[in-house]
Amino acid sequence: MGVKKRLEVGAYALIAVLFVVFHWPVLLGGQVYANLWIFRNHAPFPVPDPSQYNFLNQSSDLVTHYFAYKYFIASCLREGALPLWISNVFCGIPLYANASSAVFSPFNLLLLKMGPYEAYRWVLVFFFIGGGWLTYFYLTRYLRLSKMAALCGVATLLFCPFVIENIDFDTLLTYVWTFPLVLIACERMRVRGVH
Repeated sequence: MGVKKRLEVGAYALIAVLFVVFHWPVLLGGQVYANLWIFRNHAPFPVPDPSQYNFLNQSSDLVTHYFAYKYFIASCLREGALPLWISNVFCGIPLYANASSAVFSPFNLLLLKMGPYEAYRWVLVFFFIGGGWLTYFYLTRYLRLSKMAALCGVATLLFCPFVIENIDFDTLLTYVWTFPLVLIACERMRVRGVH
């Protein structure tokens, strides 16, 4: 393997290592990105320690919203059914019309073999490492940026405050890997003259 190829592989490895280092409590420590302070006034949850307050993530949607849909979808898939309506949320909501449920997301298939927290960790790995690699590929291949400039671009995407603050919105985080994929597709169409 030549020096140029080793540098290329090293850049992709660095993106993966940075992701693991930054997200190690979730990936390896069994934690999730959820702010326990949202439950502080709700029985039966105990009052959390002030050191547990997460200033980056002040929402509760991961635990109270997304996981509930994911669990419901996984249960239905195991039973071989996907109902049109979820009757046990308020007065009922449509399953397919609710974008938050992401019924047809291929990532829901992970829920058939693993629990929601483990599936969430693998989704994070795919979204962030996959998005980082696709962004790096786009910046070096199509924009012809240097490796260092491309790595800075990847860091800007993966560690920007908006992404970190909304890390529990899996439907929102989809753009982390789809955005560079769309840019690559547009660039390929531009080069081929497809309009």
